[in-house]
Amino acid sequence: MKSQIVYKDHRRKDMRIPTPELALLVDGRIWRTLDWSLGGFLLRHYRGHLKAGDRFEVRGIGGIGGALAPVFLRARVVRVERGGRLAAQFLGLSEAGFETLESLMIHRATLHHQPAHHAIP
Repeated sequence: MKSQIVYKDHRRKDMRIPTPELALLVDGRIWRTLDWSLGGFLLRHYRGHLKAGDRFEVRGIGGIGGALAPVFLRARVVRVERGGRLAAQFLGLSEAGFETLESLMIHRATLHHQPAHHAIP
């Protein structure tokens, strides 16, 4: 299947990618993305405590069906929408975080070869 690039907002600095879907470890729970970029992400089915303006950390990132690569990415909640969608902006990418996202973006790779730290549902 061919990936699509989604331009939701013409002011957006980074292109959003809906595939591959990512799994992110936030506050000890794994959440799936609806779309993502090097600038941020949109989570689907979010049912946590974060609200607009909150800062938090992403501690793991991976492809669905693989393992999570350990990362430390600071982020800020841009908005929480009805229906459980949470939009967030990265406040800075660590080298490991950037390399992981870049690899997924360029190669559409899964992280099956990474050592498992958390299983992805």
